Amino acid sequence: MNRLHEIPGLDVELDATYDRLSLRVSGGPSVAFRIESVPVLSRERAAQLAKTANIPAGSSPGAARLIIATRQLTEPLRKLLRGSDLSWVERDTGYCRLLGPGLLIDITADSSPVHESKEVRARLRDKSGLLAEVLLNCGPNERFAAGDLAVRAAISLGLASRILKRLTGLEIVMRVGKGPVGYWQLADPGALLDLWGTEERARPAVSKGVYVWSRSPAALYDKLSRLQLDTDWALGGVGAANVYAPTLTVYPDPVVWVAERTPAEEVAVALGGEVAETGANMHIWQSDGDMPLRHAVTSGAAEPARIGGQFQGLRLVSKARAYIETLGAPGRAAEVAQSLRTQLLSTT
Repeated sequence: MNRLHEIPGLDVELDATYDRLSLRVSGGPSVAFRIESVPVLSRERAAQLAKTANIPAGSSPGAARLIIATRQLTEPLRKLLRGSDLSWVERDTGYCRLLGPGLLIDITADSSPVHESKEVRARLRDKSGLLAEVLLNCGPNERFAAGDLAVRAAISLGLASRILKRLTGLEIVMRVGKGPVGYWQLADPGALLDLWGTEERARPAVSKGVYVWSRSPAALYDKLSRLQLDTDWALGGVGAANVYAPTLTVYPDPVVWVAERTPAEEVAVALGGEVAETGANMHIWQSDGDMPLRHAVTSGAAEPARIGGQFQGLRLVSKARAYIETLGAPGRAAEVAQSLRTQLLSTT
């Protein structure tokens, strides 16, 4: 909001409770706004606000319009809000877009780094991301003790407590029950998906191309379902997302997460292929600490009802992680991500 005061000819009045704002350009009529604070805005909440924010026909000219005050938005969410003629401000970036009768203010995001020193260790990345993954893989209305979450995510109790404190402040989880032993419940899974998606490093530290002969892309996935390795591995990215939520008619080139100490050549040989700098039809991904493999599942075994009968025995990263890894991928990945998101949120 501070950047509004820097605009010449704009009068800004913010009430003491920080929930009402009035703007007047060069002595013209005042435009009233009501401010709704949403620490982390999910796509689902944004769509809901878009449906309810319109001022009914016949309302007084001074009826207050909605401003969403939030931490930070992704560009797809900004696009959704622009298309819905909604106004918003972002705390962390300084981005501000306000729309009203005879008024349009569009201040682009600040390019300076965001200072979040108190939140750095609780950012949903690497080990911290494992707790988000556990929360998103659990059933609806399930309650958790911090110690149980720490064990399931294989992180320290101190780190789990810091993450839960942050997520509670962002209204993504809520503390339930009374007494010294606290329990938490996921309140906004869509917001958790979006926050994790903006903070996680979903791309590999190492990526190597492999060429494996196969009659078709589907036949290559079938080979993967019969892959025998003396190490941990799992299909990830758009390929895993499309197995969970079939959307594409042509299977994308698979990416396979493999334990970091396993040579890519070993995987290529097991599939009857070879490492290739050009002409690859799959990629081997590896990362420090093997985080993507911690909650991998086997199709047809770990959750047969949720994956179906296709490619029985295929190892997959978790459904939540497959979604995170699909964000920002090229081609029709956005369609696959949306299909998987709908499926994932229906079970959380």
